[in-house]
Amino acid sequence: MGTIFDIQKYSVNDGPGIRTLIFFKGCPLRCRWCSNPESQGISPEILFFDNICNRCGNCANKCQTRSIKIDSDIRFFDNSTCTICGACVNACPNRALRIAGKAADVDEIIAIAKQDTLFYFNSGGGVTIGGGEPTMQPEFLYSLLTELTNIGVHTAIETCGYSKWETFEKIAPLLDLILFDIKHMDGEIHKQYTGKSNELILKNLSRLLEMNVPIVIRVPMIPGFNVEADFIHDMCKFLNEFDNNQSIQHIELLPYHKLGLNKYQALNQPYLLEGTETPTASEMEVLRDIIVSCNYECKIEYI
Repeated sequence: MGTIFDIQKYSVNDGPGIRTLIFFKGCPLRCRWCSNPESQGISPEILFFDNICNRCGNCANKCQTRSIKIDSDIRFFDNSTCTICGACVNACPNRALRIAGKAADVDEIIAIAKQDTLFYFNSGGGVTIGGGEPTMQPEFLYSLLTELTNIGVHTAIETCGYSKWETFEKIAPLLDLILFDIKHMDGEIHKQYTGKSNELILKNLSRLLEMNVPIVIRVPMIPGFNVEADFIHDMCKFLNEFDNNQSIQHIELLPYHKLGLNKYQALNQPYLLEGTETPTASEMEVLRDIIVSCNYECKIEYI
């Protein structure tokens, strides 16, 4: 049994072909630009989208713990008493309240994946497990990957790389592809923007490259953090030291976007990159040219 917060079908951006994405809840990092802040905590939580609330009061009336109050057109929510029972969510006519996170078992997810096996096989697709960080639920991840492998489905994970090596070593034989994030090469800067140093991340990546596991390197490009030529040069130099078996399929640059901003508001959390703008196309092209000059194929993936 594990905790997920979403399942998305017919994706074409997270691995080859048409894919089903399984989003695990929980992440050890706190990236300032994270577009899925509801993925960070391991436990289910309530999101409140104030802009679509009509202040009807149904949620407050259904709340058994009185965690919700509406006074003078202002809605108050007390996380300390909320039990995530879902009564308020079910009572809301506008879907202004939503639960992020639910328990799921392997059989349930496999049944959903099997619905689209024809799409996988015709397109070269499969299932990608992301999050959050899937390795935070190692036993659930291993069990799910085992069953997907048993039914012949192409498997991939998207990972920040911050996990015990034993977890990667155990799941690597069950993976057809790893989408591995590199955010910065400087450990202190990495810690400042994500909450953790990159030492463990880079060590895990070097070991995976030596195992000849197929890997796509993904780099979120964040102005003021890593949109600079020196970072790209340093990253390529690091990769060239370990990519002896040419495990890296290509490198993807993911320009910063603000699509998750409303989720921070819904969780009543501050957004720390207020005012940050998406890198320009010309900036991205310069960085891509550097990667190509280092003999790696590079794609720019705009969301």
